[in-house]
Amino acid sequence: MRAEAGPLLAAVVLLGCSSSFPGRIEAASRDADSTRATSAIADTTRRTFPPPPSGIDLGRLTVEPLPQPPEAAPAIDVTAERKLGAASLEDVIRFHRAVILDMLPVSGPTEGALALPDGGGAIRLGIPLEPAQRTTDEPLIGSIAYGWGAPWMAFALGDPRAEEVEALDLDSLRFPLDRPSFRGPGEALTRLIPRGPAFSAPPGDTAGPGVSRTTLIYQRGGGNAQLAGIRLQTTAFRRRLYAAYTRNEANGWSPLLSAKTSRYALRAELGRVGVHRFELEGALHERTIEDSVSAGALSETPGRSEWDRRRIALSASHQGERFRDTWRVGFGTEKETWILSTDLNLSPQAGSREHWEFPTLSAEGSVTWRPASKLTWLASLRAASRKVLYRGPSVPEIHSRFEDARAHAGVRLELTPQAGMGLDGAYDARETQPSFSDARASLWGATGRARGRLDLESAHERPTWVDLLTPATLHDFVSPQPAYPLVQSLLFRSGDPGLRPRRLSGPVGSAGITPFEGFDLELYGSYRRLTDDFGWKVSADTSGGLFDVSSIAGPRGSGWVSHAALAWDLRRGPFRLRGVGWIRGGPDSLSPQAGSPPRRAVEAALEWRPVLFKGDLPLHIGVASHASGPRRGLIREAGQVTWDGSLSADFGSAGAFLRVRDVFDRRPGSAIWDPAFPAGAPTPGRTIQAGIAWSLLD
Repeated sequence: MRAEAGPLLAAVVLLGCSSSFPGRIEAASRDADSTRATSAIADTTRRTFPPPPSGIDLGRLTVEPLPQPPEAAPAIDVTAERKLGAASLEDVIRFHRAVILDMLPVSGPTEGALALPDGGGAIRLGIPLEPAQRTTDEPLIGSIAYGWGAPWMAFALGDPRAEEVEALDLDSLRFPLDRPSFRGPGEALTRLIPRGPAFSAPPGDTAGPGVSRTTLIYQRGGGNAQLAGIRLQTTAFRRRLYAAYTRNEANGWSPLLSAKTSRYALRAELGRVGVHRFELEGALHERTIEDSVSAGALSETPGRSEWDRRRIALSASHQGERFRDTWRVGFGTEKETWILSTDLNLSPQAGSREHWEFPTLSAEGSVTWRPASKLTWLASLRAASRKVLYRGPSVPEIHSRFEDARAHAGVRLELTPQAGMGLDGAYDARETQPSFSDARASLWGATGRARGRLDLESAHERPTWVDLLTPATLHDFVSPQPAYPLVQSLLFRSGDPGLRPRRLSGPVGSAGITPFEGFDLELYGSYRRLTDDFGWKVSADTSGGLFDVSSIAGPRGSGWVSHAALAWDLRRGPFRLRGVGWIRGGPDSLSPQAGSPPRRAVEAALEWRPVLFKGDLPLHIGVASHASGPRRGLIREAGQVTWDGSLSADFGSAGAFLRVRDVFDRRPGSAIWDPAFPAGAPTPGRTIQAGIAWSLLD
């Protein structure tokens, strides 16, 4: 396979043209702290003015900055991780946070859905204006021996790429103790705050977007894996401009044949109107995953899943001494399509399409008011109008429009400069669905070597429109002949329009401690009551000589769910030991069920950083282990331990790496259930990856 050179070449040419304005590029890439330091030096040379006349309140002349919230855990340096070969959100966070990773059997950067171990929701970056519409906790299925390919993956796969997340956009990931937003359950653990030129500074972050350099990445690896990307930050007409392009493609392992992703992103500063700064942002994301049914037949086209997501948004923001507001309006469309193989020997519906489309107009705004130095009021409102379109074989089409809105209000009280408490309330309404109210009480604090946060919350999570409106469909399949024994199978799938929002109520907390310099420990977990849980259940049975498989959305009942995790990071001289271990509790009948996740897992890495040639060549030699307990759901697999090895060199502005994954070729099962592989469709096994990350401008 070959990466498209046109967009990448155009970006490099644009970079070369922008280099004719060195002063502007230097200003665009300057560290925010350096900018503040330069301003401070400049102030000392200015002419001083006499004091104000008597009777003037000096306090009114002092601009008091908004307080910077303390961190719940050390930030993840994505720029450093990129030099070590991390090219996906899954690779970046797996040694830092407790997550369930439903891995796909594809080569290249790790891909798969990320979720909190107790079933509290998917791991996401920030708060997207238009959340992706995918099914909730639906197990992935696929088989070549039965002739299915990978059915319904276009609607069930909810990994970070569902919201066009790319690690190339990131400089770091932060975990502030204070969380101004309140969109759903467990946000302190499920929402990672991104830093980088593609993202606005989060509320309460007075340091701005931080430093970000123009970067070029290129990776090659086993399984024809190839990743190419460039991000460019520059200044034109005194306006900041950010553009990025990424293309990722790789072969898959049965039942997948290949995966291809391309993404364009743009963020531009338009200027100021009054006190508000206006910015325009947009993205174009396309993704295709082919299955390997009929892959060897010259006259047939394999089945595939396709995603197309496009959005554009205009934002306005104002950062004042006492008052701050942010507004954003956007339009986007999301398309998801499942296409069967054209081989009529496998299915009478060969070549048919099942398609969802969601054109959405969204608007949101948030206001922060600080009437006193220790008191802050928050308010936000979000509204969306979404058209739901569905087309499928032999079923009526769906053409509907739905509106929804969510209002939030909260208060923050500063107890000390590094501690505070907060109260939040929210009301959520959706057309044709029941409304609900959420509430949260929070307490957080930090000292020199300790920090922590505790939330007591009652928050809901709604089913998606795909959960609610998926019509009942039936597909016939016959196993490929003569390669496999003759088996006829029926695949049935249906949503449930009667699903209600589920509620999670209880404590969610985190605590960190630094026993001594160079050693950080982080503990976090939850214990919550899950009420009216819902999701998708996959069942299989043999009846009348047919293999019947059904995937049906429905309620799962109520019960208590929990998880506990410990993360560590020890740095002594040239050595570093880091990792995270977690366990989870709760009935098997409740979420999560997709991918049959284990009840315990440990991710650990040992790294050695020798320096050669008197400091001119810093190296990084690492060994990583991924251990998980047995999986006892639709997929049944014994506990697994896999090992990775890596070697990288840090040249300052560039880094090169060589990585070997699954060194002992264990090939554990993926998140795809295949009746021919009860332990899950195997992952690719031992693969070698190599690449470079190069910062073109300092």
